[in-house]
Amino acid sequence: MSGKAREEHGPQLGVSSQSGELITNVVGDQYIGDRPRRSASIGRALAALGLALFFAGLFLLGAAVLDVYRETDGFAETGAVVVPGYTVPAAVLVVAGIVLNRFGRIFAGR
Repeated sequence: MSGKAREEHGPQLGVSSQSGELITNVVGDQYIGDRPRRSASIGRALAALGLALFFAGLFLLGAAVLDVYRETDGFAETGAVVVPGYTVPAAVLVVAGIVLNRFGRIFAGR
């Protein structure tokens, strides 16, 4: 084949036969020093802490919504809404829980 014909059709790769076999993880996970990394353990702990903070903040936000609903249930005035003082810390707990959970999952290697 000439050089011009080869450029038109692209490179030619010829393989006479192919074979493959299944490779399984017989030995299991291998760790340096025969134990899991310390950062993986710390990551799982951070992820669990983040999840706990997230649900605690979510619970407090739900309680704040219920308080606002109870206070404004019979009032038609627009300016009469009073937001409980623990609403902002509850939102901070939700955001901190999401961030800690994500960092923990990164360190755990998932």
